[in-house]
Amino acid sequence: MTILRTRTPTGARSWPVLLVEGPEKCGRTRACAALAASPRVGRTLWLDLGHGTADEYATVPGARYEILVHDGSYAEIFRQISAARDAAAQAIADGEPPTVLIVNSMTSLWDWIRTWAQHRVHASLENRRRLQSDPFAEVSLGDSGWNEANARHARVMRLLLTYPGIVVMTARGKWITPASKDGVPDGPPFYKVDAHKSVCADASCWIRLDREAPPLIVGARAPQLDLGGEPLALDKDWSLDWLLFDLLGLDSTQTQTRPLVLARTERTPQQIAAEAVTADLERLGELLGEVRDLGYDDVAVPNERRKTESLTEMITRLGHARRPDAPATPQHHNRLKALWRSTGDFSDDAARAAFVREITGRNITSAAALTNAEADRVIERLTAYLQQSTPSQAVPDRESHTTTPEPDYAGASE
Repeated sequence: MTILRTRTPTGARSWPVLLVEGPEKCGRTRACAALAASPRVGRTLWLDLGHGTADEYATVPGARYEILVHDGSYAEIFRQISAARDAAAQAIADGEPPTVLIVNSMTSLWDWIRTWAQHRVHASLENRRRLQSDPFAEVSLGDSGWNEANARHARVMRLLLTYPGIVVMTARGKWITPASKDGVPDGPPFYKVDAHKSVCADASCWIRLDREAPPLIVGARAPQLDLGGEPLALDKDWSLDWLLFDLLGLDSTQTQTRPLVLARTERTPQQIAAEAVTADLERLGELLGEVRDLGYDDVAVPNERRKTESLTEMITRLGHARRPDAPATPQHHNRLKALWRSTGDFSDDAARAAFVREITGRNITSAAALTNAEADRVIERLTAYLQQSTPSQAVPDRESHTTTPEPDYAGASE
């Protein structure tokens, strides 16, 4: 029966991930630069994607930030965000004020990811052939292309959601009028954030700016701020510093990195079988449970003897062989042989029998009488003895791929 696993909630808040969106020239970027001037934040790192304006906003009074340098590739952008996360974690460990990461903008990031995915689709063998015969042929992303783009965006978002500091994402927002294929309006206008569809849901606080209307908190994941499902209008003199530390009550001593549990990829039967070959008895029990949970009970796999065997039978057989009272394995005997030869101090069977008797507490006249547990103890003592007696001498490898005949007594020489 599966053991119920629970824990008591801590009440600690996760570090905020803010989304500041709105139409062009509404003040998103300036609000970010003003936050960098706050004495309540520490180091501010600015990731400029597709804007090229990060240098200009350093003239905002008091703004102090560093621009993350990248070459526009997905890999380099991902590495820079990872490095920023490491720097933020170190700042918290050193007792410094929280680090701020500004991503300007998520609109550009999603545009770039879609472009990268489009290039990959164009590079496929089938599409290269199509484009060779018709350079203007329409090539769509398809399911695989969109899945790749979504996966890349999700990797970046996981970094941002687990950032040990303050994250501020910007994005463009706009009103869209739906239209038919002929361009005729087809329905009422609606507002859309021009970024990946998950950004608004992932943000812990969603702020909308507008040139003609007051700023709004569209939504917030904050137990202390009950919006009742309605947007909250902000004063004209609002700031991200005020919103974070006064309205939301951010306190770095009471804040934790988000305990985000990610989906784990299921292992294949072959991967489980490979681990079972070297797993101890306790781990074999866990592997057997994993096999049953995944429905692999009757799946046939190649075992350690290169024969086909059901995964359940293989793990069960290995478990019986590794019980403490089961006979020692050929690997045990090969290891013992190597250790006896290396010590050179146990030249006859009597000396070895006395050594084994001292460890196991019983007289053993044949190597076949050793159990797994006893062989492990003898090997451990012999290894320690060898290291103490000849510290400069290399201890024989634990694993031996050569099967030797079973000795007359506990690994005696042939």
